[in-house]
Amino acid sequence: MWNGAFVGILTDGLYLLHQTRVTRFRYAQPKSVFVAIDIDASRYAGFVPERTIFGPCFLPISDGSVGALSAGQSTAASQREFDIVFVGKVYTNRERLIEELKSSGLRVGVNPHRNDSTIRPGYTDYVDGLRRGHFTVNFADAGGFPVSQLKSRVLEGPLFGTIVCSDESELARNFFTADEFVYFDSVQGLKASILPLLKDLQGLEAIREAATGRARAIASDTFWSTVERALVENALPLPAPGRQPWPTS
Repeated sequence: MWNGAFVGILTDGLYLLHQTRVTRFRYAQPKSVFVAIDIDASRYAGFVPERTIFGPCFLPISDGSVGALSAGQSTAASQREFDIVFVGKVYTNRERLIEELKSSGLRVGVNPHRNDSTIRPGYTDYVDGLRRGHFTVNFADAGGFPVSQLKSRVLEGPLFGTIVCSDESELARNFFTADEFVYFDSVQGLKASILPLLKDLQGLEAIREAATGRARAIASDTFWSTVERALVENALPLPAPGRQPWPTS
């Protein structure tokens, strides 16, 4: 008999269809655990047995990928075009805040990797867009729900040398200390937080270096550590000693 275990990855977990699928899969395959990528595992309570879903955490980014995306790229303050950038989909609620930021006098870049709007940018373009600002904005609300999600940008910003400004702090503080990112609840509050830092480039670089160091430690390890914890706490088998258990690229 096969003695392995299934490990599932959950995204957009607020949707009932996704929760139903998890419930049915867990019923058919009791030897299964799940890692929630975007929302707190407690929000799945009642759908599957306790200690079945773990997280949230980030999807892994290998050291090799980070090295390749960082090769030849400079994060020097003198080469940053913008005070703050937003790289992502511009929904109506996001558009309002972005326009307020622009009106505040800050140098704001929106999807600065898109020189041609007809060309779909790749991940390298996304990373380059992040690097073009001292800060990047993270909007945590889930689409269509007034619930905060753990967005990958919270990791990717510092991973590639840009400080994150987030309108959510509880999930972010599971991974970063309060002085490694900027929390804001209004445009005025955001501007008040980042203007002194923009005038203190030495202090700005200290925050950036601390956040980048922590992001590097998180990127390739946290997801797999969560998987291992899920298997151990459910007494499910781990990969055999001496074998490479997880892909590295």
